[in-house]
Amino acid sequence: MRRFEKITLLFVLPLLVLVAAGETLIRLTPNTYTYKYAWMEGHGSEVTTLVLGNSHNLAAICPTDLGDSVFNLALGAQWPEYDLMLLEQFAPRCPHLRTVITNLDVINYFSRDYEDTYRYYFATYYTLFMGSKKHRFPSLYHLMMSHPRYGSTLALKCALYRLRGKSMIECDSLGWSTDSVRPAHGLAMGDQQRDVVTQNDVVKNRERMKRMIDYCAAHGLRLVVITTPTRHTYRDAIEPELKAQFAAEVKLLQQYGLKEYRDYSDDPRFQADDFYDSHHLWIVNGSHKFTKILKEDLGL
Repeated sequence: MRRFEKITLLFVLPLLVLVAAGETLIRLTPNTYTYKYAWMEGHGSEVTTLVLGNSHNLAAICPTDLGDSVFNLALGAQWPEYDLMLLEQFAPRCPHLRTVITNLDVINYFSRDYEDTYRYYFATYYTLFMGSKKHRFPSLYHLMMSHPRYGSTLALKCALYRLRGKSMIECDSLGWSTDSVRPAHGLAMGDQQRDVVTQNDVVKNRERMKRMIDYCAAHGLRLVVITTPTRHTYRDAIEPELKAQFAAEVKLLQQYGLKEYRDYSDDPRFQADDFYDSHHLWIVNGSHKFTKILKEDLGL
């Protein structure tokens, strides 16, 4: 073997070992995705109300306050594409399912597919841990370490959590968020980083929502779409044109067949102490208040 090849091998082999070790560690460490997938696989037959959506629903809707046989399948940055995927994947395994609750807002509706944004690694979570078949094997989305910066950071986090005896599962037994420590910026935060979307992105999300409407109608499921409470600092940072466009999109969905849409974004019953930050309810009190209001409004 030539000297250059030997030197190259000496550099490459340790790197491959580190990548393999990191990938193995990530795969073997239970996380919120693996927990929710396994729970639905094992207990889907018990579910009568399924909560989908992004982190707004993840924080806002407490299953035990909403009623019996409720599971919160919402996840951080879960856009309509994956709400639809999870609905179609798990609803057939839930013979007693009656109600599906998801949320819409300017963040998740005016979003791009993960692969087209800085969140590209989120597609890997759904491929590895949630049963997504979007990407055919093999692809970059079948290896978390194929996203070097994020993958290596995640592997290190897994190692540290294991050493400290901490869990990477950030939800309770029924899928509700357990993040109760407010960030330092908290309620002062106004704007939220949003994707720069094209009309094609909006059309894709509109069609995904239409498919959810069609699926629920075809299977006799009650579909409830909500917009969760937000602080004025968050609402004031949204451009008037974007608010108008969002309202127009909701109207299009209602004309298509969406029967229940409830907008709580500017609900005066929620004050500063109810919020975790400017656009998430705080699980210590605001989430309980909201879930009880939602339960009454929906007659659950």
